[in-house]
Amino acid sequence: MSTVLSDPIMMGQSTSLAAETSRSRRGFWALIATQFQGAFSDNILRNLLLSMIVGMNLAKTERETFVSVVTFLFSVPFLILSMPGGWLADRFSKRQITIWTKVMEFGSMLLATAGLATGTLGLSLVALTLVASQAALFGPSKYGLLPELLPEKSLSWGNGVIELGTFLAIIIGTVAGAWMGEHFSGHEAYAGYVLLGLSVTGFFTSFGVDKVPAAAPEKPFFLYYVPGGSHSPHQPTQEWIDKFKGKFDMGWEKLRDEIIANQKRLGVIPANTTLTPWPDGQAEYAGAKLPKWDSLSALEKSSDFWGRTVRARQRRCACSRASCRPPRARPASVAMMSRRIRWELRQAWAISRKVRLPTAK
Repeated sequence: MSTVLSDPIMMGQSTSLAAETSRSRRGFWALIATQFQGAFSDNILRNLLLSMIVGMNLAKTERETFVSVVTFLFSVPFLILSMPGGWLADRFSKRQITIWTKVMEFGSMLLATAGLATGTLGLSLVALTLVASQAALFGPSKYGLLPELLPEKSLSWGNGVIELGTFLAIIIGTVAGAWMGEHFSGHEAYAGYVLLGLSVTGFFTSFGVDKVPAAAPEKPFFLYYVPGGSHSPHQPTQEWIDKFKGKFDMGWEKLRDEIIANQKRLGVIPANTTLTPWPDGQAEYAGAKLPKWDSLSALEKSSDFWGRTVRARQRRCACSRASCRPPRARPASVAMMSRRIRWELRQAWAISRKVRLPTAK
């Protein structure tokens, strides 16, 4: 036993393991403190604005609209920016993302303080949106840091701690925001100073997170763009229709030969790829038959020409100039969301022009 304890190699490994464990735990608790402060500050600002409006002599309709707008502006950034936040967490060091989101938070709180001090509701709403945006960008890095700061056996415990801290921050922030709205009535700028102090605190605690390398520094930004242009009705302009006139007159049999030849030439598919057999009653097609191009009538051929041509024109138009895409060609869910966003922004602008937050007299 004494030989093992006195072995310098074993002692060095034990010391290194202890240092690694201590380093990871310090970084983990710094992350917890940073996350707690962020969630705490975000909810203070949101509920401060809500409590101030509730305390003002507004009509019921205006009050309810404002509550809806605040909730909407605080939630939408999480829907839009969470995925880009995940890309940032892979592309750059998660510690850097944590630090820079705190810088963004400080700038947002400066804007919020200016809005509270001058009673400018529009400025306060912009600040609230920016605060929610930095929280959405920080979210993926927050969770991605856990396996880099903790050993695998402690990951469940770490997830529990960070969730507990987040919900505590939300609850306490909700209460604190309402309390500030009541006790700082007429002096809301004081609440802004508190928020600035909290953001500075979070900025310094973020430096306590361990330095970690980027997970995928060469990862490009990838975004699905689905214009919906391949679904009827197709509405490209005449200019784009003329560009593809006669491109598909050879018929679908020759067209698929040209397509596979182009894919081989571009390296999209292996050079030894072969076309599937033409459906002509084979067992693998359950007896289905596809008529040959030469068996079609002139009317059937012209109808297929037109459909293929317009689809190609529509897709090219959507890819080249997004403004060519007609509103009806967009997926219904995207159209509904865009209409909702426009409505909420119009409501926020209308209210901000009519309502001023109370300021010190």
